[in-house]
Formats: sequence, C-alpha cells, structure tokens
Amino acid sequence: MHTQNCSSSFMIQNSSTSFISAQFIQTQTSKLLMVNNFTYAKRFSSKTGERWNCTKRLSKDCKAYVLLNLDKMVVGMEAKFIQTKTNRLLMLNSFTFTKRFSKKTGERWCCTKRTTGNCKAYVSLDLNNMIVDLYDTHNHGPPQYHCTKEGLYFIQTHSGSKLLMVNDYTYCRKHTSKIREKWQCTKKLSKDCKAFVIFDLVNTNMSVNGQHNHEPTKYHRNSDGVYIKIG
Repeated sequence: MHTQNCSSSFMIQNSSTSFISAQFIQTQTSKLLMVNNFTYAKRFSSKTGERWNCTKRLSKDCKAYVLLNLDKMVVGMEAKFIQTKTNRLLMLNSFTFTKRFSKKTGERWCCTKRTTGNCKAYVSLDLNNMIVDLYDTHNHGPPQYHCTKEGLYFIQTHSGSKLLMVNDYTYCRKHTSKIREKWQCTKKLSKDCKAFVIFDLVNTNMSVNGQHNHEPTKYHRNSDGVYIKIG
C-alpha cells in the first residue's frame, strides 16, 4: 500500500480548462508519481524536465509514460488505444473516445457518448500521440466493458439474466469495484466449479482463472437474440 507524502493537482501546460489528477507518493523504497491512479517511476532528468515510466514497464511491458517540465507540471501523457471489432478508440480513465478530426498539430478525440449522451469530454493529442489537452468531465459513467476477445460474448437469457460466455462456458457477475469485475461460473453452486473471470477495467484486459469440472451448458439462440438453455 502506498503512503501519501504530498498531493497537488498538475495542470497540463497551455490548457485553461483541464486538469490531470497527479501527485507524488512515497513508498517504503522510492518516490513515485501517481497520475489518474497509475504509478510511474522516474526514468531520467534532462535540461527541460523529467520522464517517468509506468511501474509496470518491466513486469507487464507497459509503454505508458508521463513528461514533467522543470516546474513539475505535466506537459504530456502518452495516449492509450484499444481496438474494437469496428474501430480504434482512445481510452482514458476507463472512458472511451473516438477521433473527431485531425489537423496539422494533432488530433481531437471526443467521448463516444458525444452523440447519444451529449457528453462534452474530449482529448487533444499532438503528432506523437501525447495528450496535451483534455476536458475529462463526463455526464455519465464509464462503459462496463471496452473490448472483447475471440470466444467472449455477453448473452441475454430467456429469464432476463445477463451472462458472460467465454469459450462456451457461462459466468454470472459476482461483484464489481472501480477497477475490476469478477464473474463466477454459473455452475459454482450446483457443481462447485471454481472457474472465474476477472475483468481489469483500468487496463481493459481479461483473465480466465481455474478449471471447469463439467461440460459447458448448451444454449439455443432464437431469432430475437435471446439464449435459451437446452442442456
């Protein structure tokens, strides 16, 4: 657990409306930078400022980094992108953005709820995909899920339940936090199956844990897209 040493908000340079939640924290062994709940370790200093790399750079090969100027202000963050089945999205703080337009100096990405929810949040990137401006006040919560993988589906059953299907096995949601969701096998009670799925809502990835001790439940999908259990 981190022990907070000091806290301050760092405004992105040249932005009059947007703030990145940033603070320095002191652990038992080192001083870290925390930005939007992610931690960074200082990589190097230069005449113009500092570069801080994600603390998961070695263990997870994370390429994210933050640039600070000499006044310890955030002057750039590398954007994170995800690929859906239909298009490429930018993700920040679990919210997704779609590209609005490009210009000589970079791109503007608007919240994916801009049209349907009139959300005004946006992110501006420079030509190096660094975040140089943003307005991150949304009028809605983040999407529950941001990406799917081959063999993963969300299904609606005849009884009205929403289930997760991974490789033909079904899971029901057990609990949710700000950073993750746990889905347990629907045969946990009847078969004492220990298999479960964890969704990392921050890094938008999924892990399947444990082995099933039974065959997958068989479903029939009707013309309305509803799944009916047949075995």
